[in-house]
Amino acid sequence: ESLIHSTEKSLEEHSDKIDPSTVEAIELSIKALKETLDQEDASADKIRSRAQDLTEAAMKLGEAIYKAEAEAESNQTSEENNDSTSNPDSEDIVDADFEDLNKTDK
Repeated sequence: ESLIHSTEKSLEEHSDKIDPSTVEAIELSIKALKETLDQEDASADKIRSRAQDLTEAAMKLGEAIYKAEAEAESNQTSEENNDSTSNPDSEDIVDADFEDLNKTDK
């Protein structure tokens, strides 16, 4: 039941970040597990199997969330880099000559 609750909560919070087919697959897995839990004659193996199905569907949700956040972070980093290159005064750039003092002249 806690698996169902946590998956439903994650799905509610992040369903906009994943494709509809993944949402549908997760909802079907939740429904199947709930129905199995409601059956009085459901075997432990059947419950474990449905829980495993839901766990795998929830992992797809996690992967989709991670991918969406990584893409958003990548886009944000890209935008920040574009901002700094378009405005040369945004960084303190020092042009200098140097001399290697450890180099010995032969």
